[in-house]
Amino acid sequence: MNGVPHIIKDITVVLFSITLFYIVINNPITRPQAQVLDTVWSIELRQQPLVLGLAGHNYLALRNGEGEVQHELHGLPTDTRTGEWKYVGRTKYDILRIWEFSTSTKRTVAPRTPVSVTLLSGDKDNIMTHWEEARACGRYIDALHLPYPPYGISFKEDTRNSNSVAYTLALCMGVNPQHVGLFTPGWEKDLLGEVYE
Repeated sequence: MNGVPHIIKDITVVLFSITLFYIVINNPITRPQAQVLDTVWSIELRQQPLVLGLAGHNYLALRNGEGEVQHELHGLPTDTRTGEWKYVGRTKYDILRIWEFSTSTKRTVAPRTPVSVTLLSGDKDNIMTHWEEARACGRYIDALHLPYPPYGISFKEDTRNSNSVAYTLALCMGVNPQHVGLFTPGWEKDLLGEVYE
């Protein structure tokens, strides 16, 4: 009988902790959703949740006037021996490269619904001009041959990963990169800042 209050207390603490964790990672502040407007083209900052939703992989998405995502720009670990991208970089052979995927290829980095905010919206010509600016900056980043830190985090120096790519590409388009998610290592690292200094 003496153990019953302890069991009830333990169950209460566990349920409270699970509820609090769910609220922290599932709210409009940490998990916003971009508003889709008819006939308006847009560029979104998106995040695929990782590590139980505590961290994330940031990238850019181009949405057409029908509300469909047409292209995505991702910074991904790429094996210098094979030239192929990976979900997770683990070896000294991995560098950070920008990959553009068309949704017509049915390829996605992760199937889960991403967190998203609209960075730019407008007519097709204006949005495509900005998307070309992001592509051009992606080519500059590729030319740097930046090493990709194991598992996307560096404890010895500034982290340069997918989040850094999304941040830098937003700056290249002349927009304020909005922070999304809780833990985004590599965010606020301008990969091209040192090139132009």
